[in-house]
Amino acid sequence: MLKRGLIALFFALLVTAVAGVTLSRHSAVEIARWWLPPDWTLDQLSELSLSWRGGSVERLAVTIPQGALLADKVQWQWQLRPNLQQPVTAVAVSSRRAVWRATQSSAVEVRPTAESTQHGFRLDDFRQASWWPTLASSSVVIEVLQLEMAEEALTVRMTHPVTFDRGALAAQSGDISVDLEWSRQSVNEWAGSLALTGSQSAQSQWRLSAFENAFAVTGDLLVPDLSASSSPFKLEVFPFTGGPAGSPLITAQAEVRLPLPAPLSSRHVTAEMMAVFSETGGGNATVTASRLESALPDERLSGRLEATWDGALDDIDITLPQAEIVLNDIDLGESQVSELRTAISGSLDPASRVFSLETSDTQIVVTGADWAADVHSSGLSVMASAEQQSMSGSLQIASRVDGRSFPGIDVIASASATGGAVQAELTGFAPWGSLGVLSAQYKEGESTRFEAKLDSTLWDWPSLQSTLSASIPELADIEIASLNLSLDASGEWRDEGVVATLSGQAREGYFSTAGLGVAGLKAAPFTLRVAGNEIVPVAPIELSLDAVNTGVTLTDLAGTVGKDDQGWLLIHADGSALGGELVIDQFRDFSSDGPLGTVYLNNIDLAAVVDIAGTEGVSIQGRATAALPLVWQSGMVLVDAGTLRGTPGFLQYQPSVDPAAIDQRVSAVAAALSNLHFEQLDADITLDESGVLFLQTSVLGNNPDYENGRQVKLNLTLENNLLSLLKSLQTIESVNLWVTRKFEQQH
Repeated sequence: MLKRGLIALFFALLVTAVAGVTLSRHSAVEIARWWLPPDWTLDQLSELSLSWRGGSVERLAVTIPQGALLADKVQWQWQLRPNLQQPVTAVAVSSRRAVWRATQSSAVEVRPTAESTQHGFRLDDFRQASWWPTLASSSVVIEVLQLEMAEEALTVRMTHPVTFDRGALAAQSGDISVDLEWSRQSVNEWAGSLALTGSQSAQSQWRLSAFENAFAVTGDLLVPDLSASSSPFKLEVFPFTGGPAGSPLITAQAEVRLPLPAPLSSRHVTAEMMAVFSETGGGNATVTASRLESALPDERLSGRLEATWDGALDDIDITLPQAEIVLNDIDLGESQVSELRTAISGSLDPASRVFSLETSDTQIVVTGADWAADVHSSGLSVMASAEQQSMSGSLQIASRVDGRSFPGIDVIASASATGGAVQAELTGFAPWGSLGVLSAQYKEGESTRFEAKLDSTLWDWPSLQSTLSASIPELADIEIASLNLSLDASGEWRDEGVVATLSGQAREGYFSTAGLGVAGLKAAPFTLRVAGNEIVPVAPIELSLDAVNTGVTLTDLAGTVGKDDQGWLLIHADGSALGGELVIDQFRDFSSDGPLGTVYLNNIDLAAVVDIAGTEGVSIQGRATAALPLVWQSGMVLVDAGTLRGTPGFLQYQPSVDPAAIDQRVSAVAAALSNLHFEQLDADITLDESGVLFLQTSVLGNNPDYENGRQVKLNLTLENNLLSLLKSLQTIESVNLWVTRKFEQQH
């Protein structure tokens, strides 16, 4: 003991003497530079003080290739040892403030190679080195340590000395802070805690165990934003040389409970993760979805993601062999996904760094308030890279609206995304033919734009009718001989709804329904603006028809349709009817009760009117003009205060029954009408709710065969059930035959 003490005293005196002599002849900066590597620069060293127990520096600044270190109030303690190889060992270091600034340089990716990894990452066991006991027993206090790197800065505070056995650190970066504590539990075991607070928060309790050739860290991690319970983890490190051949460098295991993204956030999936890193840098990892927490018993989410890589990172293989998803009752607000089933597989191509994903046997059922859609796909393909993502595949869609089931349609879909822009295209096919193409474009921060072009086969009849008549029985009464209709749409989806422009044209319209026959319908090119539920024509729409048959045939019709604040209206129309002219102005739609407008019949042939009415025994010659104000009330068309004014003409009435047998007055009227040359024929017209047409008729004229041709004036009230009459004239069979003949005449 005495010998060792003398040696220590000798070294203390020697260090003090050398320090004194050296400092007297050279500056502290010059002395320090003797010991620095050639590429190191000592920028500042002020107030250096040395003693046999340690030393201090008021300010120290050093620049090295990797960065610069600045420290204030640096103090250290050393211990002199009777060891010629290591006579001095540091036992404690402290600083009031230290700043490390990393060198700013352009980032250059340095990929490992086979040559750089062939020796592996194993270390000699530093615990056997002579310096390890000294380091393990030393303490460090840096009150404030600031690390400045690129665009981030990390500040570490120590309020108490940090030793191998015990310590606490508080780190701050932006709004995120980290608190780390540890303490030695036994010779080879430590325990501690880690807390992360700020925009993200997490807590961990951990335990470190040291073994002969390995270290193991176990613990629990709690991330409140992700899970309501802590997740266990285990990390094993085999850093030293001399271990078993083929043993890994690092193994990691973890179990994580994560919520699914909205709108599935009420469901949680538990994933088990395992990773193995070899000493050459290669390894493999597996993530397995093992359990789905859901309030619905039949839901499932399972799958396994596998990854392997070599030390040079030249051969990376990532695969998703199989994943199964079964989810129900997903709330989407105004709609709901009542069922979602799919199987997924995928892989990553390391050469192109493209991730591919394929689905099979996908079934999605979406329901709304009064509709439902059943979507099935045998296969969808998704490809994604850092620059672009794309999707393609086919879908089969069946739908139900208001309790009616509609036949399925096939859709070929494709979509691609680059940056913040997405493009998609859908092509639809129905059992009766092609439906058309819908394309859409979305750019981040902008509304979604779309274009649609409906194919002409959408109007293919009778294929369309036979396919849809089971779902829409009303179609059974429609017969279309020909309809050439084109319709294109373009617009955008906004937050407030759809804003679009519809462009169309119609030709060769020959069809009939519910006793109404239309021949030669044409619509000049038109444009409609759609905003939400509002449809407004950009300009009046020009329509024309060769003929319309409602039991009464109207020909050569032409008109314009528009819209104002009160709704749709027929701005003007004219044509031929009953051998005369038909004129309509400002005729309203049938959206609400009230006046519709007035129908004018100019210079019509009274013989044609009598012929349609089928009045037995009546023959008439002459013409008339009528004005028929129409009113819409409770689903019926009424005539309110209509008028008819005739020009001079000739009337003969030959009843099948002898009027004298009925009544003397009837006999007199019949006699006057048997050969009446009328100068004036006027009538007030009313059509009531029951469909009865009343004509309060006044006739002024003479009969050369009656009372020597004296002038007579007759006031007659005529009535007929107009609805019954029209129904007798407009049977579906007769109107359909009329349309067919009209079509054949034109073709």
